[in-house]
Amino acid sequence: YNRPATCFVANFVGTLNTFEAMVKDGKNGIVSLGAQDIRLPKGTPTLRNNDVVSLAIRPEGLTLGKSMAPAVMLSARIEDVQFLGSVIRLRADVDGQKVSLDTFNRQDAAPPLPGSTTQIAFQPSDLIVLLG
Repeated sequence: YNRPATCFVANFVGTLNTFEAMVKDGKNGIVSLGAQDIRLPKGTPTLRNNDVVSLAIRPEGLTLGKSMAPAVMLSARIEDVQFLGSVIRLRADVDGQKVSLDTFNRQDAAPPLPGSTTQIAFQPSDLIVLLG
C-alpha cells in the first residue's frame, strides 16, 4: 500500500492521486511540478532528464492548509466534501487535476465549503514514483 512496486498495484490497492512532473535532474532525483522543484524520495531509480514521470500520493498524505514543515504547497479549489464518520474526504481541483484528501472530522474546525479555494500540502517523502 505505502510503496507499491508497480503502477498496477498502486492503483489496485486504495485511492491514489497522481501528478505529472518533468524530470529536471534525474541523477539527483529533482522534478518540476508546476513552478516547484521537488527532490524525490531516497531510493528512487535514476530518471532521464526531461522525461515526464507520474508521481502519486495517497489522500491521507495530503494536508489541508499551509504546513509548518518544509512541504510542497499547491493551490486547490474544493469541489466536494464527504463526511465519512471520523474522516472527511475532500475532492479538489489542482490545476485541472482532481485529487482526494482525507482529514479528521474535528468539532473545532469546519471543513472548507465546496467552491472555496485553499492550499494543500504534502511532504516529498510521501510521494510514490510510478514507473511502468
